[in-house]
Amino acid sequence: MVIGSVLFLCFTWLAGWAVFYKVPFLFNQSKDLTEYPSLSIIIPARNEAENLPILLKTLEQQQFRPKEIIVSDDNSTDSTIEVAKSYGAQIIEKQPSDSSVGKGAACSRGAEAATGEWLLFMDADTYLESKDSLHHFMRTFERQGRKGVLSVQPYHQVKFLYEQISIIFNIMVLAGMNAFTFFGDRFVEAGAFGPCLMCTKEQYELVGGHKIIRGSIMEDFVLGKKFQESGFPIHLYAGKKVIHFRMYPDGIKQLIEGWSKNFATASQATNPKVLFLIICWISGGILSGVFLVATLFFSIGYTMFFGVAIYLFYLIQLKVFADRVGQFRFSVLIGYPFLFFFFIVLFSWSMIQTHIFKTVTWKGRKLKV
Repeated sequence: MVIGSVLFLCFTWLAGWAVFYKVPFLFNQSKDLTEYPSLSIIIPARNEAENLPILLKTLEQQQFRPKEIIVSDDNSTDSTIEVAKSYGAQIIEKQPSDSSVGKGAACSRGAEAATGEWLLFMDADTYLESKDSLHHFMRTFERQGRKGVLSVQPYHQVKFLYEQISIIFNIMVLAGMNAFTFFGDRFVEAGAFGPCLMCTKEQYELVGGHKIIRGSIMEDFVLGKKFQESGFPIHLYAGKKVIHFRMYPDGIKQLIEGWSKNFATASQATNPKVLFLIICWISGGILSGVFLVATLFFSIGYTMFFGVAIYLFYLIQLKVFADRVGQFRFSVLIGYPFLFFFFIVLFSWSMIQTHIFKTVTWKGRKLKV
């Protein structure tokens, strides 16, 4: 019984390494260019008056100067437009005759107005970590032959304790993309990351852009698939030291709405083999805590050693994974079975919203799934 449990938990621990084996970081890419193409930065925004100054200030500090910064407003009810204007951004407002709403529609309107050769879509809650961040984007996109999509998942900065429970979600965002496994290029990428995406305007228009996916809550995944169907590659990176964000600063309710609005839908794009290994890893994360308690209080001798050892192995592994995706406290990781449990609860709620209610709530809107 004990040996069987140990072997199973060892397998689930190895499954974690298999799905999140190696993560490329954008700051490690360092090919210089003598001349850059023109760049349009497009920021879809709805009620982002508090976040925009942080992003726009970091854009002002960049050594590489974009041709234009476009803030595409999605019917904001706060001072988003006034804030954007104060930083000299070009404003694209939704016209009354345009019935489409949401991030995809805002991105589409911004792209139509853009005049740069390359496009960089950035969520309003992101910001650039260093003055060379745009250089890293440009160099890396050039390095991949100016083809397809360069998509980066920002490094998650947290401030309050409730934000720490996003650890597993951040790891799953990357692991579920099929791109960071032990098996290399065997699996096709699930899509692109939503917060940050770069491509050429020519290829963007060729695949149809956001115009053909307006209304989708998974515009990043769908757009990535459109590029793949047209024969273009997707290149995925982690954004540590280059692009960061603070996702849900307005409280636990916002965090729950944000993570649950599309996680169930996104999981459908994960390769079944990768998904199986992810399920094993999550299961082991909870059961390792159960095994620890069982060996400490109901066993004797060497079995205690196995319980403690496996728990520590999972803890060290989770620390490595967490450092790749965000700034999370080690003290919170110590109770990691509860983090896995919270993930399962919220993922289950996402499944209910997606497959039973068929609607999710985000920023005051009911969105059909």
